[in-house]
Amino acid sequence: MNTPRPPAASLVAVLMTASCTAGAHGGSADAPPAGRSGPGASAERDCAKGEFRWGRIEQRDVLAAVSDPLRVRIAAGRTRHTRLTLLPLRSMRATVSPSGRLTASDAEAAVAALERRTGLSLARTGTAWTLEDGDKVSDTEGTGPYEGVMVASVGVRLVEAPFTRTCSGTARPPVRGTVATWSTVPFADLLTCGLDEPLPAVTAQAEALVCGDGIRAGA
Repeated sequence: MNTPRPPAASLVAVLMTASCTAGAHGGSADAPPAGRSGPGASAERDCAKGEFRWGRIEQRDVLAAVSDPLRVRIAAGRTRHTRLTLLPLRSMRATVSPSGRLTASDAEAAVAALERRTGLSLARTGTAWTLEDGDKVSDTEGTGPYEGVMVASVGVRLVEAPFTRTCSGTARPPVRGTVATWSTVPFADLLTCGLDEPLPAVTAQAEALVCGDGIRAGA
């Protein structure tokens, strides 16, 4: 998760943490997960020596939720609590396609292999992205003097990659498809509109969408 960036030196952002607890996974892209159980276990039994070859793995950070802009004024020496409510901007569903040629176990094995290849915790096939309860609000507490227009945002990393899976030692032909998913660890930020400074990709998307030419830090 990106470290929340305070909108001004005197403001400390206490941002969303409830959905940022999932860890990243590392390891070989081709080796099956050790000691796996559950629905994916059958995939590894059917293809114990299954190997994945990957095409170009695309990763892109996108804005997934944003708040309305809120003008905040804090007098010198005063402290104020501010809450911004976020709304989702997009619908996403993790898929492995083409579904007609891939079994459910192929799909799960593909996502697991992509996790190991990227080191990211990825949403499983069929999962729909939602704004978790802990990410629906952004709470800050700051001490003045401060005046500006504040916006909160949440972003996710989209991941898409084509693959070929071969099953050594079996008569099963290779299967091919594409994984389209996202990292389950979102990142959040809080910005002041109109500040002249470099911004992360998702924060820049939020500023362009919400702030507009008429909203500036002290206007």
